[in-house]
Amino acid sequence: MDATVRAPNAQLPAILSLAKAYGVNSLDKVDGAGTMNLDIRAAGPLRSINTAEIIRTLNGTIDLDFNNVKYSGADVSQQLAVIAGFLNATPASQSTAGVTNISKITGKILIKNGMAETSNLQAKLDVGNAGAVGNGNLTDSTLNLRVTVVLSSSLSQKVGGSSIGGFMQTALANKQGELVIPVLVTGTFSNPTFAPDIQQIARMRVNGLVPNFNDPASITGTLQALLGGPGNFGLDSQPPEKQQVQEPNPVQQLIELFGKKKKPTQRPPR
Repeated sequence: MDATVRAPNAQLPAILSLAKAYGVNSLDKVDGAGTMNLDIRAAGPLRSINTAEIIRTLNGTIDLDFNNVKYSGADVSQQLAVIAGFLNATPASQSTAGVTNISKITGKILIKNGMAETSNLQAKLDVGNAGAVGNGNLTDSTLNLRVTVVLSSSLSQKVGGSSIGGFMQTALANKQGELVIPVLVTGTFSNPTFAPDIQQIARMRVNGLVPNFNDPASITGTLQALLGGPGNFGLDSQPPEKQQVQEPNPVQQLIELFGKKKKPTQRPPR
């Protein structure tokens, strides 16, 4: 197979209709507007003519610019409330149970052999602003994403501020008083699973890097690089150890100090 698809400013509703026609069920829970720019090539040998085989041959880029998106696969506000231990429910979770409203999504997706990767995906959620890095398998719709959500300072105070149950454990606060909640998103696009990103919390604390509401993705990529690069998103993965700089041993220092004393000059023979 060798085919190229270029679609500048393709409308999201048209893309969703096309995906449904070709049996891509993972997008059934998405509705919205906006555009995407596709530049994709499908090239390579096929064992059979089916959707999965064709997807594995895909390579290219997709630029997203969506708005007014409704995702019925999960209530992100409710998931964040559980992870961070909010003391009070957010207005979003009270009004849209089971649904996440996203006013804006932007970013670039790089496709390599049917795997979609991103390092700059940003979204304005009904509960806060989010930045994401990671990948998704277009064949089976599985996800491996690191997502950092930043609540506004007013909403942060409403849900409990520094008194929330997960403060300094599953959530941090920046200098503006905005709560920052890093999460791991796994599972599938239709049925995602959310968990606290303990590794990223630890890195933020150690490195003193905490994003803000206006740019939630400002350090997500940097921290991801410290945590091993794209692909290492599992809950059981361990962050790479920093190169340890051994602290000098005081006793050894003393030994070396006295051991380096000048040797007495030898007296010339009489």
